[in-house]
Amino acid sequence: MKGSTGFFVRLALVATLAGVSSYSSAQVYKCKDAAGNTTFGQVPCGGVIDDADSQSKRSDVQESLVSSTAPNAPRVTYPAPEGSESKAVNALSAKLKDPGSLQVRNLVAKGISPDPSKWAICGEYNAKNGFGGYVGFQRFAVIDDKAYSSGDDIQNIMVVALCGE
Repeated sequence: MKGSTGFFVRLALVATLAGVSSYSSAQVYKCKDAAGNTTFGQVPCGGVIDDADSQSKRSDVQESLVSSTAPNAPRVTYPAPEGSESKAVNALSAKLKDPGSLQVRNLVAKGISPDPSKWAICGEYNAKNGFGGYVGFQRFAVIDDKAYSSGDDIQNIMVVALCGE
């Protein structure tokens, strides 16, 4: 009887240690708020986790694009870093018939990594078409200096995968 009690104590100890090690794998960020107070959270400083409902609406293709980089990782919205607008303008201009007419608004950065070099720049753009008229604001995503527009069905998959609904 005494031998079996020792077995259960060891089993409980192993189970506890396994639970602690899996719990400790979650990342915690230490930040300072506007008042200078130290805060701790699961989101990198300055970021906001996107609405879980919009993430659940992804198609299978979009989910495979996102999950291939980081399964179950929440997409986080950050203020657009300095230089984001010029990066977006340069990438979008290459796709336009009249690059001088480009208008950009509502820029934010989105990502699943706290590393700004891995964030997508998301926003809306408007530009003139071949007939000289503005087409209306459309959503876009820029990542790795490549622009994706919601006006094209195939590219819209990338916009939604990178920027959300």
